[in-house]
Amino acid sequence: MTGLDSMEAAFAVEVLLLDESAYGFLVSIAGAGIVAGSLINALFAKLLKINILMGFGVIFTPIGYLIFAFSTNFMAAATGFYLLTFALSFANTGFLTFYQNNIPVEIMGRFFTVFGLVEAAFIVLFTLAIGIAAELIEIRLGALSYF
Repeated sequence: MTGLDSMEAAFAVEVLLLDESAYGFLVSIAGAGIVAGSLINALFAKLLKINILMGFGVIFTPIGYLIFAFSTNFMAAATGFYLLTFALSFANTGFLTFYQNNIPVEIMGRFFTVFGLVEAAFIVLFTLAIGIAAELIEIRLGALSYF
């Protein structure tokens, strides 16, 4: 997802023709999605199983991105942004809980350090690949090539 972050602003300005104020509002809507998802996670923490949290997040985060990528106006883009961040809060909660339950405390710091290094390398590679794709083909298709 971090690789696509650099494309979001360009897509919103060049394709959706949003000004800076509208893009800022769009980002605020994304913030509202993550807050709403986090509140639901907190309220129903005892009822939501880890596999449900991860599954919901893994399925609906890309759907939110696809809605955003195919949007032609602000409302569609806002819907996609809200859905992807709402679902992302479930995915993050599920994956972090899974790690905490399954990785021994003695190696947890080392595990997260190695995992963070690998993640950072992939972020750089995906950002580079998406940027090249956006230069070679249409920006909307460049963002979709990530999937």
